[in-house]
Amino acid sequence: MTMLRNRLSTLLPIYRQSNLPPGPKPLPILGNALPVGADQLGSTQRWRAQYGDLLRFVFPGVEVYLLTNPDGVREMLVSKASSYHKTARMRRALGISMGQGLLLSEDDFWKRQRRLAQPAFHSQRISAYADTMVQYTLDAIESWDDGQTRDVAADMMRLTQAIVAQTLFSANVSEQAEDAVQALEELLHIANHYFVAPLVSPYWLPTPRNLRARRHVKTIVEVLRPIIQQRRDSGEDQGDLLSMLLLARDEDGSAMSDQQVMDEAVTLFLAGHETTANALTWTFYLLAQHPEHLKRLHAEIDEVIQGERPSMEDMRRLPYLEMVLKESMRLYPPAWIIGRESLEEQELMGYRVNEKTNVMIPIFMLHREEAHWPEPERFDPERFTPQREKERHRYAYLPFGGGPRVCIGNQFAMMEAILVLATILQRYTIQPDTDLQVELEPLVTLRPRGPMPITLRRR
Repeated sequence: MTMLRNRLSTLLPIYRQSNLPPGPKPLPILGNALPVGADQLGSTQRWRAQYGDLLRFVFPGVEVYLLTNPDGVREMLVSKASSYHKTARMRRALGISMGQGLLLSEDDFWKRQRRLAQPAFHSQRISAYADTMVQYTLDAIESWDDGQTRDVAADMMRLTQAIVAQTLFSANVSEQAEDAVQALEELLHIANHYFVAPLVSPYWLPTPRNLRARRHVKTIVEVLRPIIQQRRDSGEDQGDLLSMLLLARDEDGSAMSDQQVMDEAVTLFLAGHETTANALTWTFYLLAQHPEHLKRLHAEIDEVIQGERPSMEDMRRLPYLEMVLKESMRLYPPAWIIGRESLEEQELMGYRVNEKTNVMIPIFMLHREEAHWPEPERFDPERFTPQREKERHRYAYLPFGGGPRVCIGNQFAMMEAILVLATILQRYTIQPDTDLQVELEPLVTLRPRGPMPITLRRR
């Protein structure tokens, strides 16, 4: 019996390496880190073309699978969702700022937090923010000049930051929260470094970047803790997301702790403005290159809004604007990649997945799979007519993720993007620029590398 066990133990590593997906040959020690580090999107797209819709490559210390098959995506995100957690790299990049917020928490704790946070995103609740979104947009474009070329990437980042700060903390504390907002922005820059750097120092090591991160976290705690305590003491619902988090009660009557409220507030701020700003930026970029779609969009906005102030009611009557936005998020998904770490040995699409394997879904590539998106590079909002959406695989399009962990703020984000675009395009048109070329910067989110120069003409 002992001899048999010894024999099996020598065969086990071979068994674990059998039935793995195809992929590029790794180098000793470095694996496939060099080509990915040099050109993350380019190298993985070439491998996808060569090896198929589930492929394997290696980083130092970790196996990585790249998955662009919608059936496999559904299997991982839905059927086997409990067998995966967020990856260690994602927790490393965002954990110092988001803590145990919804984006990073797991298992029963995540389920409880999701239950508690869900009422804050009820359609009736978020509809109350529509007027705030429109007013902040009107305030932002008040200083725009006719014929001015603007960096809309910077403009949209400032605008969505102001909107989420207002809807999260409300007006009477927005000045107090200004330092926290700035600290959060700095933490996002640091998170982007942690996300893409091949080697990252542990948090406890006092490197200059880690020390800056600690200072920013300290600022956030010093600003938010008194606000949370004041709100908790008053018990008043001020109509913002922070009030909803504080007032939420679980089935047993328990509430979130102050730390949990802070983690969720930071998560909502960081996830709630960066992604929407990028979606808006890429939409401006595409409309500048496709004046025929812009013309149709203007016609719809003029017919529906008729010179009045855009409102929540108008959203349902702007189907083409929604189609344009969805097509923009297909070509340039703000959350361009999502990943999970396998908790155990299992199978995916018939292949072996070893424990701690990182399975990544590059949404940018999934959205350009020709089997589901004919002429995938072409900008075509008609892909999102109700009939064509119904005919398409549910997991071929994931701008907000999928499965039980689909983005809790997806309705909020869509409402904000539609109202911001309707408000701006009601008053401005975009000067066509079919030669405009912007390089991609795939960090935590997909943003343009450098400014996004768009020339706007007053209508």
